[in-house]
Order: sequence, then C-alpha cells, then structure tokens
Amino acid sequence: FFLSLSLSGACVSLSSVRQLHREFLRAGSNVMQTFTFYASDDKLENRGNKLTFTGQQINEAACDLAREVANEGDALVAGGVSQTPSYLSCKSEDEVKKILKKQLDVFVKKNVDFLIAEVRACEYKPHVKSQQELKHFSSREA
Repeated sequence: FFLSLSLSGACVSLSSVRQLHREFLRAGSNVMQTFTFYASDDKLENRGNKLTFTGQQINEAACDLAREVANEGDALVAGGVSQTPSYLSCKSEDEVKKILKKQLDVFVKKNVDFLIAEVRACEYKPHVKSQQELKHFSSREA
C-alpha cells in the first residue's frame, strides 16, 4: 500500500505522521513511504511555502520516521522523489540535475530500500530524454 501525503500535513505533526506509518504497518503494509513529494527547495518555493524547513531537512526527517516504524515490523522504506519545477523555469541541465541529486543524496545517506519517482520524462525535456536516462542518471549520480 502506498499513500501520498501532502507536505503541509507532514510538517504539522511528526507524531501524527509516525502514527500514520504505524497504522499502515498494522494494516499489513510492508513498505513505509517517506512523505516527501514536493520536498525540494525549488518546489517549496514554487508553491509559496516559506523555507522554514529546507527540502533536505524534510527529506531527512521523513526518512527517519519511516525507518523508525519500518524497524518495528518487517517493512521496507521507499523514498519519494519530488518533481522539480526548475525545468519549466528554463534552468540549465546542470541545475535541474543538481536539484534532483540533492534529494537522491538524502535517500542514499538514509539508506532507503528503494525510490518512488513520479516523474515523466517528457516534463524534463531536453534535460532527460527518457525514463531509461532518468534511471541511469539516478544510479550514476547517487
């Protein structure tokens, strides 16, 4: 089972997010998903959020919560990679890759078991030309 939780909900109460993970575990879920969609600095800014917390801080906290509950059972942790609006803002290929790598670095550091990347290659043209290239970029850069 997977659930996408809004970032605003994840920032409201860490204990509520922890409890939500526990409910999924009790219901039989074998994957705890980090609730990190929109958790990149450029996406936070794009959506009008003041950077009270950075994307890195949110991603790290979400990984810690998911891992904590996953360890209470026999569950895996999936890191949720956020889209980046930088490609729409005509940022360079290097800038777009830097933003994605920043997220991937946290997931590697926190040793998540796998990633969920809700990314369509056509949105990243000309920077990423196919899903295969995105997969290659992720494994190569992380």
